[in-house]
Parts: sequence; C-alpha cells; structure tokens
Amino acid sequence: MLPASPVDDSAARCQEQQRRRELLSALSRLGASYVDLYLLAIEQLGSFELGERLEAGAQPEVTLARRFLDLLEAQRCAAPADRPKLPGHHAFRELTGAAAAFREVVAGNFPEMRDTPLWELRRLFGNVLQNQSPVGTSSRSKVKRLVQQFRMPGYPFVLVTTDILQEGEDLHTFCDRVVHYGITWTASAMEQRTGRVDRIGSLAHRRLDGRDEPLQASEKIQVHYPHLRDTVEVLQVERVLGRLNRFLTMVHTNVEDRAVDVASALLSGSRDVAPVTHRLESAFPVEDAWLDGAPRKAPRVPDREAAREHFRELWEGAQDALSIDDALGPTSSLSAFVFTGDVPCSALGLSDDESEGSAVPITLELRPEQAGSNTLIRCKAAARPSDLDAYAVKALSSLQRQLGTPKICVAEDPKHGRWEVWIEREMLFHPDSLQQAEFVELIRSAATAASLVDLGVAPDVPEGLAGGSSRDGSSRDRWQVVGKLLSQIAKRPPRGYGFEIKGSTVHATLPSQRKQRVRVSVSGDDVALSSCVLRADDLEVRRGNWPAFVRRLWEINAHTKLVAFGLDDEGDVMGTCHHPIHDLDRDELEAYLVALTRECDRLEWALTGGDRY
Repeated sequence: MLPASPVDDSAARCQEQQRRRELLSALSRLGASYVDLYLLAIEQLGSFELGERLEAGAQPEVTLARRFLDLLEAQRCAAPADRPKLPGHHAFRELTGAAAAFREVVAGNFPEMRDTPLWELRRLFGNVLQNQSPVGTSSRSKVKRLVQQFRMPGYPFVLVTTDILQEGEDLHTFCDRVVHYGITWTASAMEQRTGRVDRIGSLAHRRLDGRDEPLQASEKIQVHYPHLRDTVEVLQVERVLGRLNRFLTMVHTNVEDRAVDVASALLSGSRDVAPVTHRLESAFPVEDAWLDGAPRKAPRVPDREAAREHFRELWEGAQDALSIDDALGPTSSLSAFVFTGDVPCSALGLSDDESEGSAVPITLELRPEQAGSNTLIRCKAAARPSDLDAYAVKALSSLQRQLGTPKICVAEDPKHGRWEVWIEREMLFHPDSLQQAEFVELIRSAATAASLVDLGVAPDVPEGLAGGSSRDGSSRDRWQVVGKLLSQIAKRPPRGYGFEIKGSTVHATLPSQRKQRVRVSVSGDDVALSSCVLRADDLEVRRGNWPAFVRRLWEINAHTKLVAFGLDDEGDVMGTCHHPIHDLDRDELEAYLVALTRECDRLEWALTGGDRY
C-alpha cells in the first residue's frame, strides 16, 4: 500500500514513512475505512444492541485488525467479475489513493507538516478530516475545510460552489471532472473555473504522464456544459465554446471579432463546436537564431551521494592536516550535511602565548542549492560571546579590516544578555574542482580569524589570511585568467543581468535596471570582489548609534550567502566575497558576481531607497 519513498537519506526516509503512517491512520479513523471497521465490529459482536460486549479474555482489537486487513486484501484482489459487488468507494481505494499521491496531498492540504513534530500530526490530520458537513457557509474557515476535504481521496466526492472558488484554489488532487452549471459569456472566466482541476500534478496528469500509447478522450479532464435546448442557452453555449477556441488561438493569430446576429443564428440551428486540434503558431516575431542558438550550459549540480562522499574525504584530510578533534561526527538533514569539531590553535600557526593552548569550535556544512543552483560549503568558526558595547564594536571592526574583512556574524542572545560571535567562510563546491588544499585553507582562515577575534588583536596576521603571497605564478598571469572569465560572462550574462567590463571594474545592471559597480582584484591566490553599498560621507549615523549600525551589518552577514558586509579603511560600507583562482571557472565567477551585486543592491535600497553606487 505504501510506495517506496524517493528520499535517499535514511533518516529523512524514516520520517516520511512515519508521516505516511500517521496519514493512513487518520484516514482509517475518519474516512471510508471507518465504515468498514464499524460494520466489521458489529459483525464481530453479532448485535446492534448498546452495551453489547465480547467474552472476557477475548482480544477484540487484534481480531478486528486482522479482519480489517483481510478485507483490504479482498478489496485489492477482487476479480473483475466481483468488482461491481464492491462499493464504488471503499477503504483500500481511499488508502492507496492517499499513499500514492502523498506528496500532492501534503502540498495541497498540509504544507506545515514538514515543521510539525510527529506527535502533532494526529491533530493536524484530524482537524481537516473530521466535522464533514454536506453544506458549507461563506465563512473563510468553513470554505477552507471543505476545500481541504475535497482535495482528499475520500468524502466529499462532489463540490458544488458558486464563483467564490473560481480563483485562488487548487481542486485538482483527486478531481478530473468539471460541470459548469452556470454559463458566462466570458471565455476567460470559464477557463479560470476549469483551471481549478487542470493543473500540473492533477489526477489526470498523474494518470497520463509518461504514457506512450495514445490517450482516449474519456481519459482526459472532462468538462461539461449542461443547458436547455430550444432556449437561448443553446446560443450561449455555442458562443462560449467558440470563444474558448478563439481564446486559445488569439495569442497566436489575429482573429477578428464580430457581433452575433441572434435572429439569424436562431434560424440557422444549433451546431457542435469542435475543439482546436491543429498546430498553433505564435503571432509574435520569432527570430531564427532563437530557435537555432546553442543552449546555455546547464548548471553543475553534483550527485548528492557523490558530493557527500567527496565532502567526507575532504573532512578526513582536513582532520589530519589540522589535527581536528571530531566531536560529533556527520549529521544530515534534507538541507545540509554537517561535520563539527575543534581546531587546536597550535595547528593555526599561533604561538602558545597567543592561543593559550585553546581550540576553536568549527562547523562544516554542505548545503545543496543554496546559491542559485550551486552547492555551498560553509565553515563556521565560533568566537567567545561578547557584550558588543561601543568599545568592543570599534575594536572588532578595526580587527576586521586588519584581517582582510572576514565575514563576522553575530546573533543576539537576550537570555544571557550577550551576543554570539562567529566567523564564516563560504565557497562554491563541486567534486571535480574543489581541492584538498583549498578546503583546508577554508577551515584554517575561518578558525584563525575566530581565534584572533578572541584575542582582540592581530599582532601577526598569518600569511594568506589577509591576502598573502601566492603559491605559484605571477599576479599578471592570475589576472589574465580572471579577465578572460569576466569577458566570457559579459558576452553572455545570466538572464536579466548585464555586465560591462572597464579595467578592473565591472558595471552591473540588475534585472530591476538598478546599477552596481564591482571592483575585481587578485589577492594572493584568491580573486576578490567588492562593491560599495554606502559611502562614509552618506552614512547618516550619529556617533551614539554607530555601534548598533555595525552590529546590524554583522547580523545581516548571518543570513547572506557568499557575501560579507563590513566597513573599509575609509569607513564605507562594503560588500565583499573571495574565491581561490585555482580551477575557478566561468560559472563559479558568475555566481559570485550575481550574489554580490544582488545582496549589495538590496542593502543599498534598504539604507538609502535610491541607486547611488
């Protein structure tokens, strides 16, 4: 009865199986199964009398459960000749319908289920399935419950409604038939009503999707227009069906509309209006190059299991390189694959006097599809909590500039009256390009910055943390690599964006037609992108609330991807991001450009309401 779950992760698959079990349990208590259970129980008792009980020592629940399973098996295996003897709707049909369309049922009726604890699902499902009523009122809660019940495989089977449900409701989950008992003259209004069940993921779509054999007319969504013959309704139905056909063709060809001569039409008699079956052509100009052009390269989306295995290998290599103590081992969810551990400060190149023999707690996350369609690696290195008063904010902001603007993130802890502080480093991930050395450097730089934040000073910034010397090749060679990639992006930018290259500056145009300037530079082995959000002269922040403004920037950092906000040496608000040049490709650099321009423009709009930079 339960189809195999498509979820790969074992923990997530177990959760989904438990959720399906709770849904089938609710349907057994409140759906068609209850009728079968009731009749089986009466048959087991042998009487309809109130208070009738079985003999002492009997196990009625076990017996009832077994008989119910036997009934489900009989309903499943009924021969074609015996199927007419079964009720039109029975327990097996309802339960298998809900199990097979579990994802559609959840999406339509229980979108909050993913965040609901398992022990609360009984109440969640019960609130929808119980209190079925043959007549509803116009109250919002009543209408919502009726619609939710209609989207289930059981009762009610028919929903009769006015045009209150003409728009904004999906009724397609278990419905493939529409009867227009009221005809309008507007084809778009009729199409709106039919569109409640003519949707992706509908009963008809699930039944017919992927079929190779030709479809029969009876297998499609059935739309009926009942009317009285020998009345003006005949003309109305003919007219609206004709308009429905023209409604489909008008966006492709110019159709001249003409008034109806009622007298002539009545004398000419009624006629059947056949649906449009010929191929439609667009009325809009279509250039041949649009049809013959080479398709855009699909984004690189690594296989989930391969990505996790490579991530695990990188983590094991980093453990050896940095003597990381694996505190918890891997944990996983639908959105991330996580390792946690402690990096000894002695492995970061810090002296014992500076590090005091301590370790930096880190968290490594592999998060698919977190930066557009790209997979993201995020390293979080925790620093000690701070009260972040004016003095602490000033010192931390100064340290951020000394360290090459690492991504400082903060979150208020009102319970303890302090702020949690951590450093984040992020990069795009693909098993074919990410090297062990880059992965280790990602962890090392984040952990070192967090350790120096704890110290409050940066007496000897380790090489590479703030843009040190490169491993090989000259700065000019690395800039040529970056410049070539920028030219490719400018020639074929992502949809809605425009990029113009002028020296080391990229002039970006966003889909909203707002502008942003991005400075591109080579810093050690990294390409560094930076964009100004607000100049110091325009920063209308008084000395008294300047710390709150900087804290707010660091709070924003905790929610952005790839981009870090902070103040530069001039006091300007800047957005920055970095990525190793080694194996950098066009798609990765494009992802960073899009993320930086989008996030900086968003913050600039929030701060100024304009488009200054």
